[in-house]
Amino acid sequence: MISKCSIFDGNQVFNFGWQCTAHIQRNEMWLGYHYHLAGFIRPDGTRVGKQDNLARSCCWFTNLPVNYRNRFIMLDQEYEPEKYPLYDNYNAINVEHTKDIPYDYDGIIGVPITFLQRYCPEQFEILSITGAGNPLCHRFYKDMHIHKDGKSVRNMKSARYAPMIHYDNRPEDQTYYTASNVDGFLTKCFARIFIKKK
Repeated sequence: MISKCSIFDGNQVFNFGWQCTAHIQRNEMWLGYHYHLAGFIRPDGTRVGKQDNLARSCCWFTNLPVNYRNRFIMLDQEYEPEKYPLYDNYNAINVEHTKDIPYDYDGIIGVPITFLQRYCPEQFEILSITGAGNPLCHRFYKDMHIHKDGKSVRNMKSARYAPMIHYDNRPEDQTYYTASNVDGFLTKCFARIFIKKK
């Protein structure tokens, strides 16, 4: 539990693990006003500029009041199964952008981690994130291969818990995956937060 008023920075992707998720789910921590840092100075005196990917991937976390948390996201997209495919290994649909969350879908939705920039706890409940130990994960892949630029690499353990979209036909001009216990082809989505409308 975070008991004092706090503000700190961290990597938006890698700091959003199970411990951070628990704080965010309990409304003990959220994103601050300025989502990305304008640069910083390391303890050894070296500078990381605003254009550096390291600075751009970092953001402020806080438990101080911020106005955006009280603003509902306006939802205007209608649910269509073709537009919002189910993950092959998670019991949820995939949404590529926060603005595309369908207003008429009441099930579990996988959204990008950038959803946190607009998260209103009165509108949505955060259930979990993708990763090992997630109770929504119902399928585990065996003998995975990644296929990229005409080459195949075996044993892609890093992708085992990533959210995957299944295709009957091989995806053209993009990286795809295969597994010994899957008929067809898979494409990997980036890390996802699982949410549900209240």
